[in-house]
Amino acid sequence: MRISGDNPGQIRARSFQVNAQASIVVAAVGIAICAFQFYLGSIVVGSLFLSLAIWFGVIGFASTLLPIESRVHLQVLGLCLVGVACALLDPSSTIAGVAIVILAAISAHFFGRRSALFGAGLFGSLSLGIQFLVYSSAIEIDLGLNGYVNSALATIAFVMGFALFAVTLVESKRAFAESDQAQARAFRNLVESVRDAVARYNADGKLIYLSHTSENLFGCKRYELSGTGLMERVHVLDRPKYLKTIADVSHKGVSKSIDVRIRCERPDRSEFVWVEVAFSAVHDRQNDEGRAEVIAIMRNISSRKEQEVDLEAAKKLAESASEAKSRFLATIGHELRTPLNAVVGFSDMMISNIGGELSPDHLEYAQLIRQSGTHLLDTVSMLLDMSKLEAGKFEISTELFAPQDLVEPCFAIVKNAADAKNVQLVADVAKNLPMLRADERACRQVLINLLSNAVKFSPENSKVELQIRMSGTTISMRVKDYGVGISQEDIARLGEPFFQAQNGLNRQYEGTGLGLSIVRGLTELHDGEVAIKSKLGEGAQFAINLPIDGPTSPEQAAVLENLSDRRFVEEERKQQKLHTKTG
Repeated sequence: MRISGDNPGQIRARSFQVNAQASIVVAAVGIAICAFQFYLGSIVVGSLFLSLAIWFGVIGFASTLLPIESRVHLQVLGLCLVGVACALLDPSSTIAGVAIVILAAISAHFFGRRSALFGAGLFGSLSLGIQFLVYSSAIEIDLGLNGYVNSALATIAFVMGFALFAVTLVESKRAFAESDQAQARAFRNLVESVRDAVARYNADGKLIYLSHTSENLFGCKRYELSGTGLMERVHVLDRPKYLKTIADVSHKGVSKSIDVRIRCERPDRSEFVWVEVAFSAVHDRQNDEGRAEVIAIMRNISSRKEQEVDLEAAKKLAESASEAKSRFLATIGHELRTPLNAVVGFSDMMISNIGGELSPDHLEYAQLIRQSGTHLLDTVSMLLDMSKLEAGKFEISTELFAPQDLVEPCFAIVKNAADAKNVQLVADVAKNLPMLRADERACRQVLINLLSNAVKFSPENSKVELQIRMSGTTISMRVKDYGVGISQEDIARLGEPFFQAQNGLNRQYEGTGLGLSIVRGLTELHDGEVAIKSKLGEGAQFAINLPIDGPTSPEQAAVLENLSDRRFVEEERKQQKLHTKTG
């Protein structure tokens, strides 16, 4: 952050406007002395002051037509000429000439850039060289005047050059002071117009400014917060953090935000409220130790904190309910599987006439018992799988296998259901597929669920297609049917536990709505994707895309993230270097 963000170019321009006026005055003085010397018959001295008058007149009248850097060059050269004039007028006043040259160098450094410093060095060297020649009597000019008059004229020339330099310097200092005051007023107007409270600390961490808006935030007058008043209102447990942050920002020059509790006064009570404090260093306000002043912007975030607490409580409640549901499903599932296995097993024995031959009616009853028991057992298994997926406890064991080996066992499981509706199962597997690293059992479960859904929603005498292809670095398995299709609104919700596209008392198809949810969960465990394409009345296509090399392990993910961070840092450095070169 910058408080006194002055424009040096504008300040230099204002200074040289005054410099132009002073140059005209100096030129007028030079012309007056020139005329007087011509009147006395001193042509050499008159010509010397005439040249100075012409030079400073050019600086005064032509300065508005020239850029600032050219004005600096003209002034530096003019001061060097004044130094030569002092030496010529009075060789014993060489010290004055040297002083003028030094003032020229200071003027170039203060108002100009590198070119002005180079010019000051060049012109100053020439001026000092000429002065040395005059001082060593290598150059002798008879002015026809006595020593006192020469000294007086040299002094006048020195005063002309020094006055020009002094006027410019004083005006520039005044312009900088006014600019600082204007920026300070603008800063105060800015901070007073925002709703947040703004505080300012000096490099030693002392509070030196506090905006009027702090009265609304803290419920008290500003003078009550001066000195240590504000710090005394900070909660005792948050004070070390508050003070440490001010010290870090002041020393390191980085911005930082913290949340602290500060006591506020209300009409009927005194309470602590949560306040977000954003600290920024004022880089152009540093002390001798390199510590900067600090700006702190304070905002009441009590309502946000309350919302965060409510959200955290709601999150914990939801997690607790989800864990309770998962435990309930797991418990019920395990309790149901044992008797259901017994029901299915004994019904198989009855159908096989192990306990004696059954009558046709009894055989039909046994088959219904087995069918119902198998359906319940499958539902319980899906509930257990779903509860494991939601709890993050479903573990997969990856190994290499051929994707085409999934087709036959999956078709065998859904064949009876397909034959009952005269639905044809068609496999379209690409040749030369690479080995897939995945959990084969989980992949079979995914395809069985998709194929079962496709057969269930297909009309009689239709077909269900299974296509396996290689797509980039993934294996794509697509299951397509020509059944009732799915609306676009329902596609967005497919995969939610217990959701069914036809969900109502008059629905035509059975099911729990867990099949696709398990498909999505198992696919995500493999770092894969599920894509759905469908229109009502035109069937549906489910595509499962699994990475050929299997899911990324946590160690691999950490390495990839580290490499990504390094690449980002290197790219950022390249951009900074490019920006530096172009700048």
